Amino acid sequence: MNGATRFLIALALAMSVGLAGTVETALAQVKRTVRPRGAVPSPSKQTVETDEDEPDLSPAPDPIDPDIVRLSLMDGSIITGKLSVRELDIETPYGKLTAPVRDLRSFTPGLINHPELAKQIRDLVDGLGAEQFDVREKSQRGLLKLGKPVRAELEKRANDPDHERRTRIRAILDEFDEEADDDDEPGANLALLDRDQVETSEFTIVGRILTPTLSITSHYGPMTVKISDVRRADRDAPRRSEVRKLVGVDGNCIVSKMMKDTKIHLERGDRVTITAEGSIIMAPWGNGATCSPDGAGNYGWYLPGQIPSGALVGVIGRGDSVFKIGSKATFKAERSGSLRLAIAMQSDYADQTFPGRYNVKIRVEPRR
Repeated sequence: MNGATRFLIALALAMSVGLAGTVETALAQVKRTVRPRGAVPSPSKQTVETDEDEPDLSPAPDPIDPDIVRLSLMDGSIITGKLSVRELDIETPYGKLTAPVRDLRSFTPGLINHPELAKQIRDLVDGLGAEQFDVREKSQRGLLKLGKPVRAELEKRANDPDHERRTRIRAILDEFDEEADDDDEPGANLALLDRDQVETSEFTIVGRILTPTLSITSHYGPMTVKISDVRRADRDAPRRSEVRKLVGVDGNCIVSKMMKDTKIHLERGDRVTITAEGSIIMAPWGNGATCSPDGAGNYGWYLPGQIPSGALVGVIGRGDSVFKIGSKATFKAERSGSLRLAIAMQSDYADQTFPGRYNVKIRVEPRR
């Protein structure tokens, strides 16, 4: 039926049932009741359950220059500018890796790139067990001055066989525990580890940064900084908005076969709230057998005693660590990556058909 035919039928119906007394008023009524092809109802009249996933309408983040980094130096000063290098080479136990600067969130040179500091810490810890009292006192004051970043090195020798050294180490650690964190100074409480750590948007690389110097252009012009002078480097990420989205997970999204990509990228530390409703038919147990997003152990277990069949589950990133969501869950993302959803099912029935659908509401509050 074409548009003209639909228009005439609607006009005749309007006049015949008394919706309008004249052609003019009938035409006006038709304009209100006939919607052109392709038009959609107003948001207030749309139902929540749709055939397609509700799009993410969050505003786009503010643009940030991806080449800008902030270097916190060992002497406490901070330099912000553009690095001349576009990549960092990192030597790891599994070979050399290359990380584009634009994918970095931060990097922290370890003691492997601070040989003089490493020697200083070793000498001070050794000095805690010296025969001379003044040497022991001076060493303890020196370690306290270096602050909480040396905690990891001290904990390695917390059970030192020398009684005097062991007692002083524990006293220093106790004092660190009583001190408040200094959140105003970047990297002030960052642990000094043996190897360099490079945090990307997807994972953390541990090894040795092979670039000995960094050229950076700031407001004051170009300058060169030794990697051994860097305490920590951070690259600002765009400020992200809260995400709210509705996703449908059909009964064919069985975790061992396929997963539903929510197209939501989580960052480590994001707070995620998920609620789910709906049901699927557990066909292998008969058409009368249904299941909610919480799953049910009487249908078997995906993970014995932990995740029952039929339960809504999730995975973050490229890993295979499946966690239960159920009908309601709130958690902090422990890693960065895309959020994917699926339905858990014991392996014997994973290839079966499970008609139905779970409607899942997702809310993500970005880490601040």
